[in-house]
Amino acid sequence: MADTMQAVVFHGKGDIRIEEVNVPKPGPKEVQLKPAFVGICGTDLHEYLEGAYLIPTTPHPVTGKSAPVIIGHEYSGIVSDVGDEVDDLKPGDRVVVQPIIFDGTCNSCQRGLVNCCTNSGFIGLSGMVFRKKIHEDTTAHIVTGIGGGLATYTTVPRNSVFKIPDSIPLQVAGMISIPNSDDTQLTEQALVEPLAVAWNAVQQSDFKPGDTALILGAGPIGLAILQVLKSKGASQIIVTETADKRREFATKFGATTVLDPTQTNVGEECKKLCAAEGVQVVFDCAGMQSTLETALAASRPRAVIVNVAIWASEVTISPNYFMLNERTFKGSATYTSSVFQEVIDALARGDLKPEPMITSLINMEEIEEKGFKTLINYKDTQVKILVRVYLNSYVTTWVTSEVENEKLRLLGVAFDTAMTSSVDFLSMVIMVDPITLLHTVIEVKIMHSCQVHQQSTMTFTPQSLPDLSGQVYIVTGGNAGIGFNTVLELAAHKAKVYMGARSEAKANAAIVEIKGQHPQADISVLVMDMMNLKTVKAAADEKESRLHGLVNNAGIMATPYEESVDNYEAQFQTNYLSHWLLTYNLLPILTESARLTRPGTVRVVNVSSDGHLLFSPSAGIDFDDINQTKDRKRFGPQVCIQVPLTREFSIYLQSYLCHDLIKYVSGLGRNATGSWAWQVLVPVMRLLRLYSPLETAAYTSLFAIAGPDFHQDMSGEYLKPVGIIGKTSSTGQDPKLAEELWHWTEIEMRIKGFIN
Repeated sequence: MADTMQAVVFHGKGDIRIEEVNVPKPGPKEVQLKPAFVGICGTDLHEYLEGAYLIPTTPHPVTGKSAPVIIGHEYSGIVSDVGDEVDDLKPGDRVVVQPIIFDGTCNSCQRGLVNCCTNSGFIGLSGMVFRKKIHEDTTAHIVTGIGGGLATYTTVPRNSVFKIPDSIPLQVAGMISIPNSDDTQLTEQALVEPLAVAWNAVQQSDFKPGDTALILGAGPIGLAILQVLKSKGASQIIVTETADKRREFATKFGATTVLDPTQTNVGEECKKLCAAEGVQVVFDCAGMQSTLETALAASRPRAVIVNVAIWASEVTISPNYFMLNERTFKGSATYTSSVFQEVIDALARGDLKPEPMITSLINMEEIEEKGFKTLINYKDTQVKILVRVYLNSYVTTWVTSEVENEKLRLLGVAFDTAMTSSVDFLSMVIMVDPITLLHTVIEVKIMHSCQVHQQSTMTFTPQSLPDLSGQVYIVTGGNAGIGFNTVLELAAHKAKVYMGARSEAKANAAIVEIKGQHPQADISVLVMDMMNLKTVKAAADEKESRLHGLVNNAGIMATPYEESVDNYEAQFQTNYLSHWLLTYNLLPILTESARLTRPGTVRVVNVSSDGHLLFSPSAGIDFDDINQTKDRKRFGPQVCIQVPLTREFSIYLQSYLCHDLIKYVSGLGRNATGSWAWQVLVPVMRLLRLYSPLETAAYTSLFAIAGPDFHQDMSGEYLKPVGIIGKTSSTGQDPKLAEELWHWTEIEMRIKGFIN
């Protein structure tokens, strides 16, 4: 590990800088993290716009630190090191940071109300630069870290770290630890996702299932409260918001009624909607004179009004409005540790689903232009901007051997469960080849045992396939090459096959050719252009009631640089992104088909080439520059991501399915088709016995998708032609890469509206 690192440092109004600082080392009771995703909070934005307010200009009473400080107080990360006295966390653990700093000695802290500490602060605002003994018997933060999460490394107290389940994406976890800081401007500008703040506010309201609620302001805080209320069973949730885009978000997140307060008398409308009485609870997320007046006009006697905003100015109100109708006015300030844990538990259960609020994902060096200035200049089009730190500084390698072993242990447990279960499973099949000849020294076993059945020889021909009557398959790129021969043989064995192709005319011509050999072949055209994600999504929506196999065969290589209509590099989108989207959208029908047939029948195959043996990227996959311009750089990453991606699909399905799952991984070998380059490369490769005729090149695809000898010991493995388990590279087995790739892709597709 280097001695220095990059960090985002706040110096003053409009002055944030990326600087080289020392890497913090953990003290005995501390944890060193690699921040993964860091949210730009309304507080950060306010400090940038107005100058230090919550960031101390004189030494903070607990940390002793004042500006300049490393910012970023809402973040998730990966444990990279632990102090000598930390025995319940280890490198590789996925965690989220609860950023409240408290002294542990004041009356509030003694009552357990650390969020109301007299000397409160936040990691990432108040600094953390020294070790300090506060009190013999206190559990207050005793810290040595140097600041917030917008840095390559950060060090925090053990009691500020919460481990998160694998089911919670790191970018979602990074959206938990967000204190509220809304004022008049920030309700419009601060794009945060304050789940813990929202949870605490709802608890403070004494809300009960079936109650009616009004949320004033559909900024990030208001939308968070909306999600919490919905998860807790509110009968009506009314939201007011002046911005069109945010009203759309409120509707999307399940608001019963969304009102524009500039066009509607909110008080009268709430009484119409709530039996002429008004709502039972109100959450003021705007903090203005007008919103407090609206809260009183819209609420019934004995209603509870919760203030969640930090006000920019004083207000004038008569206490009689509260006394005469016995209304209660409460404040809600951040959260306690117990609330923080409750939010994590709710995310793990799926009660809260905040991912759609992520509207932008940027790199650390872009934080001012694409982060702060975007929030200032385009506030109505953004909800949540995340900064990826871990992906920006650490790419596609194992963190430690401990991480590798633990990940494999967990996968082994999952596989053991599937192996011993009597229920059906969905077979995930991926066909991928080694990344580089130099990186095949590591062989990772994903199986429940360490024994891999390597057949030195296997006789497989299409005649080995069983009768496939009643089975339904999709083959992308099915009108030519390996895909054509895959379709031909599946149809010859009485399967119903959908031939995926960009050109309907070429597909129909291919079908005519196949029917010339097999007149009874049942083949239909499924039009999809892998360079246009809308057509891929539409093709997935054309599915019928069952599907037993998906062969993701379409692919290109050695093509001139080109970008798709979706603004991705052509090879990356064709070979990877479109197939991810297709598979993702077909999961419901695949899983349903798996439940209705014998185990192992339903499979998914991703076909690739081992041309990347020559083109493997030495620095791994650069998620920050997917649209590489050089052929070597473009081809290597899009091939090497296939194995970890499929393994992440499998992990995802563990929580998606109500039954257990087994995934299969196999490899096609040396048979990619592509551009003009293959006019030269193909004859040479055949001469060297590295390339097979197209007829036999399809054998591995056929073996993997429908072969009767494809057995459970091949699950999770790479197959060489035909049916031989081979070795993959360390990159191909990197679980961190798999997780990062999955989350990157999911965010990209969610932002573009292709998945919900």
